[in-house]
Amino acid sequence: MLNMKYQYRLYLFVFLLFTAFTQPGCSKKAETEKAKVEEVIVEKGVDHPSTEYVSLIQKNTDLIKTVNTNVTSTPSAGIEETDITCISAGNVPMAIFLLKVDLSDPNISMEACMPNDKNAYGFQTVRSMITAKNASYTNREVIAATNGDYFNELGVPLGMVYRNGVLTRNHQDKYYFLSILKDNTCVIGDNKNYISYVTRIKEGLGARYLLVKDAELTTAGLDENVEPRTAVGVINSKKLVFLIVDGRRTGYSAGITLADEAKILKAIGVRDAVNLDGGGSSTFIVKNSVGGYETRNRPSGDVERAVANSWMIMRKK
Repeated sequence: MLNMKYQYRLYLFVFLLFTAFTQPGCSKKAETEKAKVEEVIVEKGVDHPSTEYVSLIQKNTDLIKTVNTNVTSTPSAGIEETDITCISAGNVPMAIFLLKVDLSDPNISMEACMPNDKNAYGFQTVRSMITAKNASYTNREVIAATNGDYFNELGVPLGMVYRNGVLTRNHQDKYYFLSILKDNTCVIGDNKNYISYVTRIKEGLGARYLLVKDAELTTAGLDENVEPRTAVGVINSKKLVFLIVDGRRTGYSAGITLADEAKILKAIGVRDAVNLDGGGSSTFIVKNSVGGYETRNRPSGDVERAVANSWMIMRKK
């Protein structure tokens, strides 16, 4: 009787062991569910049409009282520009520029640029950097450009610089960055994930303040000054949007705080966002329909300021 009971238990053990190896197990199911959750987190942004940006800002924030103008155009396939003038909730004028870039378009790419398109520190206007960048290529041209990272009095940027996979300045502690990886995807990162990206970075520039993380605002404790601003937000791994808000111009555009800048980017669907250099550095240039380069915004110093670096949106000819 004992032998039969022993045999029964042995057969049961073998059956259960066989079942565990031939059927989807709990651990495998858990891994699948975890992967699904991680996928949702990675693509937490929402890619709304650019034509909806004004309505999204009005719906999701209290920043706009009255819209004066709202124009969306397509400077090139893969690029959409939205220009907005409005009266803010504080009864002051505000000029907002949004540029969405679609890196899934095989003809569109983004590059970090330094003065004269060289790996050397210094100062140059974004417009002059465009000229230098175009001179470096025969098969590509700049379609749009903005100013980049903060910098010191010697023209040394405060954050990292990667150009065509070459490290010019390393990532700095407690700083952020926007990078274009070698597979032409975009990412905003910090100290925690820099190591996981470092071997994959093709283009990268630093950014001083984190505005949005995982589609949530992260502006607690940041200064509340109303200034001209430039920022960038990642919608998903292939789409990002630059935000430029003019300021220090009475009767035209007062500027914006970091917190309100973040609210705009969150409202239009970005997943992560960082603030780039602003003030007199804020510059937004687009190639127009007749082949020239037009400064869309109005830099607060009346002329374009020479800066340390910039972001160039490129198109294959």
